[in-house]
Amino acid sequence: MHESKAEISNVSGIWPQATLKIKLNDESRLILGSSPRLNDNFRSFNQHLFNSDFIYDFNDHWSGLFGYRWLTSYHENFTNQHWLDQGVLYRHKLKVSENKKIYFVHRAMIEERFITDLDTYSTRFRYLLSAKMPITKSKKLSWLSFNEFFVNLNETIKGPQQGIDRNRFFTGLDYAFNNNVSLQAGYQLEYLNLGGANKRFEHLITTNLVISI
Repeated sequence: MHESKAEISNVSGIWPQATLKIKLNDESRLILGSSPRLNDNFRSFNQHLFNSDFIYDFNDHWSGLFGYRWLTSYHENFTNQHWLDQGVLYRHKLKVSENKKIYFVHRAMIEERFITDLDTYSTRFRYLLSAKMPITKSKKLSWLSFNEFFVNLNETIKGPQQGIDRNRFFTGLDYAFNNNVSLQAGYQLEYLNLGGANKRFEHLITTNLVISI
């Protein structure tokens, strides 16, 4: 009996994103995002993600969220994924010196993904931990990093398999032009479990223009 040989691939790309944050009142806000994705070693824009999240702040630390995401893939077979997600966020900070603090955000979500040609939906759990620390006295420039892992909770036929799905690690900078506009940019490493012994690492340049109104 021969063990299957692991196939590990490395690809590069760029994921630009624009995010609009709309304040509804003191406790709630709506977040809209659009991200065309240039994958496969910068050869083509073959995915687009639209996301929307309603967030309600219970207090200074805890928030709840409900969202909808739409991912379109254009490579090989054209597919659509429509996701509903529900989750919680927890915020806290850590004082590292007299003038420096690190601001942490934990986010845990459950997603129901409805994918083209699948008879049932795929359920996925996501957990993200992000950290942000101002590195200038004006606090306009900050270091930003996060790690997020994804786990499929159920098995589908010809679709996502139960178990670890992927992991994302990002590190970069966040520059606030003013109270309403900021730009995030950096490097993201994404690990994908393609099933069996097949793995893929995606080396990505990511940018995010954030506008708050």
